[in-house]
Amino acid sequence: MILAGAEFRIPTPIRFPFLGPLGFEAYIDAGNVWMRPEHITWDDFTSRSELDPDAVRVVAGFGPRIELPIGPLRADITWRWRPERSHDKLQSAIGPSF
Repeated sequence: MILAGAEFRIPTPIRFPFLGPLGFEAYIDAGNVWMRPEHITWDDFTSRSELDPDAVRVVAGFGPRIELPIGPLRADITWRWRPERSHDKLQSAIGPSF
């Protein structure tokens, strides 16, 4: 497995009663999983085919966060950058990203 990620968290002074503070986050994630380390090749980092299961995937996104007692409530707009660019997708979750 190869996994890389970066986040930029932007706090705000806004606080919701009984919930918590509002913030924003921008992120980029990349990675993939292979059966064995020797199956990883340089072509996996340059392949642009969506059908290539070994191609390293890269996504980026942005969205608000509300800190709840059980973890952050998130709603993100995400774009896939590779292997082929895609349209934006809305995703949401409760809890940390990892």
